[in-house]
Amino acid sequence: MFFRDAGGGYRGTEQTAWGWFLILFQPPDPLTVQTSELRAAVRYVYLHQFGHFMMGSAQVGGHRISLSGSYGGDGLPREAPSSLWPLLYPVPLPLQKAFWTGGGHNSAGAEAPAFRTWALDHFESLRLSGRKDHGKKGNRRGRAPWASQQG
Repeated sequence: MFFRDAGGGYRGTEQTAWGWFLILFQPPDPLTVQTSELRAAVRYVYLHQFGHFMMGSAQVGGHRISLSGSYGGDGLPREAPSSLWPLLYPVPLPLQKAFWTGGGHNSAGAEAPAFRTWALDHFESLRLSGRKDHGKKGNRRGRAPWASQQG
């Protein structure tokens, strides 16, 4: 979901969009984990029209993540690679509940304004989310500063 410094236009007959994009992730192998937990990252992305879809990609923690539509997965979270999951920024429980009950189908739902506000308030942490080299200088473990707070 674009939420900051976004723009768009046309290149020939193809639509394009760019800006800071909130990408939501669910746990690796969500069918066996049995959790609705969400984590997030923010990247500056470009989306281009591909047929009826707006498509692009983002580099998150050494992984190239394909994106389409709201939150990166046409209104649904992307499945996080297992090596990336611990490095992603946790979404607060009230926002997680709002996401799963927001009513979006192939788009953002009623939760979108709250997610936009949250992303703007936590922009720097979300921008660094998914990076092994973030945090304080000398963080040799490559762990997110918030990782010790997660279960």
